[in-house]
Amino acid sequence: MVSEKDSACRSAVAAVPDFDVENGALPPHLLKLPQGRWALWRCAALRGAGFPITELVKASTPICARQADVVLRREAETQQARSEAIAALRFGMRMMSQ
Repeated sequence: MVSEKDSACRSAVAAVPDFDVENGALPPHLLKLPQGRWALWRCAALRGAGFPITELVKASTPICARQADVVLRREAETQQARSEAIAALRFGMRMMSQ
């Protein structure tokens, strides 16, 4: 059984014309790409992240870069220590089960 919502969606989709992209028959708001059946909108808007760029620029200082490197190095050290601890526990469990 088809619901009213499904029926409305199908009607809306069926009402959209099938453009002949390959032969360049496109509405004026679309721009054909060189190959295939793809097209782009001629106009688009870019939405910002919601904060001024000045705050982001502050994070690009050399001090921030050094601190980011420290965090990455410590994360790698932590992962190495975790892997070694797991290996030691598994070894100990194997030794106890023998």
